[in-house]
Amino acid sequence: MSENKPIRVVAFASGGGSNVRAIYNNIVEGKLNAVLAGVISNNSSCGALEHARQHNIPALHISRKQFQSDTEFDQHLLKVLADLKTDLVILAGYMKMMPESVVRAFKNKILNIHPALLPSFGGKGLYGHFVHEAVLEYGVKSPASPCIWWIPNTTPARLFCSDASRFKMTIHRKHSPLGF
Repeated sequence: MSENKPIRVVAFASGGGSNVRAIYNNIVEGKLNAVLAGVISNNSSCGALEHARQHNIPALHISRKQFQSDTEFDQHLLKVLADLKTDLVILAGYMKMMPESVVRAFKNKILNIHPALLPSFGGKGLYGHFVHEAVLEYGVKSPASPCIWWIPNTTPARLFCSDASRFKMTIHRKHSPLGF
């Protein structure tokens, strides 16, 4: 495997798609050695899916409601991720719990982008603009945008990067989540 081969990223999102757009823009600008291999959402009218469609990226609406059982849903997600040849899953504003089978299959390969200072501004009801409002109301002067390696049953999860003045993420194959 070549050192310079781009990482195949699949983003899960539920909302407007600002995180997916940021990932896409950083890839296009050459800041990330990655390919946005797909976008998956539980919300058929999600802005992230529309962005993906506009850029010819596989955009998949996959909701638990479409399946008769959790097992069927989990197996479908795993098949889709395998079909997309996924190296890294990014939770980019995804508002559902990731099935345990996916977490096991992608151990140390799931990155959660959360628009808050965790664990202080995480939890029920803290998503989208509500997070930013809570941070500002509390008086935080330099809010960061942390990326967190999503490790089940840990609070807080492992902090990957956070910079109060700017957000920058660089993925190098050599130091990728595949060997993290």
